[in-house]
Amino acid sequence: MEPNIDDRLVKWDSILRELVVDVRELNKDLQDSIRFVGGAGVVLIALGLTVLYYTTKYAVVQGPLFWVILALTTGSNFVVGLFNIHRYLLLRRKYSRLNELQRELEV
Repeated sequence: MEPNIDDRLVKWDSILRELVVDVRELNKDLQDSIRFVGGAGVVLIALGLTVLYYTTKYAVVQGPLFWVILALTTGSNFVVGLFNIHRYLLLRRKYSRLNELQRELEV
């Protein structure tokens, strides 16, 4: 005999309630990871600026290899930092709807 419709609805209700709890935790972890990517980009750019500042102010080595190494380290920090910030903006926009849905479910 087929289960009663009320019994199936009760089962679906319990499944959906558990799913909402899991999605809440997943969304929190996702948002934290997205913020981490943006923060890492800012830290990398700050590190690049710090290396550039202290190297040009206090370095006594004037060889061309020194300047190539300085350009590579500083430039790579800027490029990777900008990439991380760009990725942060893309991910934040991509998952903004998920964030809105979670807020609606909590009401």
